Amino acid sequence: MIAWVASVLLALLPTLGPDRLAAQQALLVNGTAGVSFDINDRDPVGGTGFAFLGGVGVRLRRVTIGGEFGQYALGGDRKARLYGAFVRVPAMSGRRVEPYLLLGLGVYRYSPATGSRSHAVGGSVGPGLAFTIARSRARVLFESRFHSALDRIGTIAGEEFVTVAAGLEFAW
Repeated sequence: MIAWVASVLLALLPTLGPDRLAAQQALLVNGTAGVSFDINDRDPVGGTGFAFLGGVGVRLRRVTIGGEFGQYALGGDRKARLYGAFVRVPAMSGRRVEPYLLLGLGVYRYSPATGSRSHAVGGSVGPGLAFTIARSRARVLFESRFHSALDRIGTIAGEEFVTVAAGLEFAW
């Protein structure tokens, strides 16, 4: 944990100076919270729960890429954790409002209330809206994602859920 914090601070250090180099890109940190809806058709007990997601990334010309961690409660009987990466592609660029498509890829760890944990590679896709706050480097995010995992033979594992969330993003 200390090494991770040190590496993030070291990455942010060049952006804190008064002059920005042309080669420097905007670094960002974001966090969202909302609700997750279990749509797993193999589990007779579906449900909803709290969801949160945090990420660190870099904004290139029009595309944002980065890493993310999320945790999703899928009713009272299980939860999912996500360790992955994201790509955010704006649909059009506006001054204050920016609609975007969000794509994610990562490892999902499912933890049921009873039984053993399972891990699966999966992905997410969904729309979002980013609103710039006044003239600051902060933005309000609204997004929805469909998450699905693949089992060992590359077919849908039936671990599917949808999230709807809102949050903040800060860029340097």
